[in-house]
Amino acid sequence: MEQGQQFHPRNFAPAQRDFQAALAADPSGPTATQALDALVDLAIAAHQLGEAASFLARRAQLESDARLASRHLFRAAQLCVGNDEARALQLTQSSAQRDPSFAPARAELGRRRASAKEFHAAWIEAEAALEPSATDPDALSAEAQSTLLREATGWAEQATDLNAAVRLAGRFLASRPEDLEIRRRLVVTLRTLTDLPALADALEQLEGRLQGAEATEVARERARLLEASLNRPEASAKAWQ
Repeated sequence: MEQGQQFHPRNFAPAQRDFQAALAADPSGPTATQALDALVDLAIAAHQLGEAASFLARRAQLESDARLASRHLFRAAQLCVGNDEARALQLTQSSAQRDPSFAPARAELGRRRASAKEFHAAWIEAEAALEPSATDPDALSAEAQSTLLREATGWAEQATDLNAAVRLAGRFLASRPEDLEIRRRLVVTLRTLTDLPALADALEQLEGRLQGAEATEVARERARLLEASLNRPEASAKAWQ
């Protein structure tokens, strides 16, 4: 294959043969990487997404930089979605393994674990996806982080990993304090854990965002808790008011 050669969909089969020859002649050098990059574009243009995924996976093998390799593998996985889910999962796993700090792959793995009802593994993957700093070019956006945190809270609840559920809910509510459903679920989780000081705080936060009968009921629960269990009569009296 000559450097700079242009590929078109009608030339897909000949280009494949050229690629194999170029790779055999220079299996790990610049000719091979250039050929693979061009063949990825060609295969996508020809709607040969499985072929494109294979080229990307091979491209990742030639990449010494772990993050770049993870990007190639994740892109390959995305090309398989809807056509070959088993391969999409395998490539996503490979992406996460090549660079465990690559957030998009960890987030996708979390959702795939949840779909398989592997809820413990799901929230662990999600939490890993939330670790990269804002300076990481592949870090999730603030909106994507918030969405993932909400999902992960539910996965931890379903796994009955309640301490994790509390931690994830707290992180989510720090950016989305208006979400009443998560606040109500946090109260339920804290009741189950019998973490009474944290429950009193969560009830207070919930009460301040409610109106009418529900707000009154939450205030009563908090007042009883403060008086009977936490020995805070002054706080209880204020709550009753």
